Amino acid sequence: MLGGTLPIPLYALRAPRMGFGPFTTTLVFAVYALGTVLALMAFASLSDRVGRRPLLAAAVLATATSTALFLLADDVGTLAARFLCGIRTGVFTATATAALGDLAGAERTRRVSTVSTAANMGGVGLGTVAGGLFAQYGANPTHLVFWAYLAGLVPAFLAVIVTPDTVTARQWITRRRAAPAFLVAGVAVFEAGLWARSLPTFAGGTLLAGTGVNLAFRRGVGAAQRLADPRRTADRLSTYFLLAYTGTIVLTLALGPHHQTINQDVATLILAVAVVATALANALSRPTTAIA
Repeated sequence: MLGGTLPIPLYALRAPRMGFGPFTTTLVFAVYALGTVLALMAFASLSDRVGRRPLLAAAVLATATSTALFLLADDVGTLAARFLCGIRTGVFTATATAALGDLAGAERTRRVSTVSTAANMGGVGLGTVAGGLFAQYGANPTHLVFWAYLAGLVPAFLAVIVTPDTVTARQWITRRRAAPAFLVAGVAVFEAGLWARSLPTFAGGTLLAGTGVNLAFRRGVGAAQRLADPRRTADRLSTYFLLAYTGTIVLTLALGPHHQTINQDVATLILAVAVVATALANALSRPTTAIA
């Protein structure tokens, strides 16, 4: 949790060097929050199926990756690391608290809530303080603080490895939540790349979004096959493909008129918001038995 707020005091130092203003700074904060929300939505219950330790270990590794990206940051596009940082924050928030409850037992629920609150809120507060101290007194504040944090992640990772797992059941993330999660994540990342004029970030977001589209498309094909009359499977699948490709065409055509009246960045952002809203509505809706 400390790592989530650690970079905040450093934005004042990075902004002039990287040439971004208040809107881009706001976008960096929004990307972090979006990553956290998506992680809570898509991965909150995953540790109940695959175990606490694998998910916590993956979150520590994601933290190390995002921290390394901050070390290598030379433009605002690389600050898409904040999105990855937001994802691991969402995973930690739910999974670590659940793990504490499992290890402490039902008779110590009050202690668990106290420790969890202190770790979460204390980490958030200490992150800004630590980042500010490094920014004020560090020899190389935009790098030294992240090296120190990476060093602190080593014992954290070892602690996760040696801590006994309290969940023995095994499943995997539901396909219903996976597709919207990848799609929304991809849209957020490539929008950040578009506004920051960062080709690697834009390409990475496109890859994530494409993965989400493929997962959703495959699930839709399976649902169409299950719902179709065996004598009319081809007819039902043809209808599904027609609707799917119509959606692609409609978005493409909608971008043209918007681009003529407003600039391309804003037009793309409007359509991105529509796609994200649709994906989230699908993820949060109650599934029917036929297509769950």
